Amino acid sequence: MSDLKKIFLEETDSTNNYAKRISGEIKDDCLITAKKQTAGRGRTGRRFFSPEGGIYMSLLLHPCFPDGKTERITLMAAVAVSRALEAVFAVKPKIKWVNDIFLGGKKVCGILSEGVYNPEKGGFDYAVLGVGVNLSLPEGGFPEEIKKIAGAVCETADLKQRQMFIDRFVSEFFDIYENGADYMSEYKSRSFVLGKQIEYIKDGVKNKAVAVDITADGELVVKENGKVYFLRSGEVKICVDSII
Repeated sequence: MSDLKKIFLEETDSTNNYAKRISGEIKDDCLITAKKQTAGRGRTGRRFFSPEGGIYMSLLLHPCFPDGKTERITLMAAVAVSRALEAVFAVKPKIKWVNDIFLGGKKVCGILSEGVYNPEKGGFDYAVLGVGVNLSLPEGGFPEEIKKIAGAVCETADLKQRQMFIDRFVSEFFDIYENGADYMSEYKSRSFVLGKQIEYIKDGVKNKAVAVDITADGELVVKENGKVYFLRSGEVKICVDSII
């Protein structure tokens, strides 16, 4: 981490896309940050609102880990983001499975990890970890379609706080990523999904179940009518009648 290359951009389409574009020429780990994204995206290609005033960054990682472990990067990042928010802003964030960070019932951060698999090597050429944080309230507010769910860490944040958060996140993430520090127990303790009744969609059908555990690979374990199911992806919604 000491030799981490850093690139700062005034504006880009997406820091994840930028990281992919430079992956062929940069063989070391690299941090890309941008003031603004014009085409920020989340899981399943959804648009991620990315106006000036937020933190948008991606880590280009050249991992040497076996097939499947890229999924764990999202879990590591969620813990690192939570620690950094606590340290810099003295807040108590919660994790919504699998890749969102919430404060006061509002989403303030989204995480997107992507791996590029090389079948000839039997492993990943590289992975890209993207983190977008609604650091302060955007001018004009959030768009209508997300204003009920989106929130900000604080009303306003200065450049010093912004940099402190980035530095702390990078430090916390690499402590887990490189040193094998425990993170799963902390991920679970920060979850506001575990123990709650949730709704999820499977094969086009809405189901209700209780979230009981999260596996090391990020699967959400749910129990429904005495049967146990493992959810690898998708949206979950906490039922209104479940205590939050």
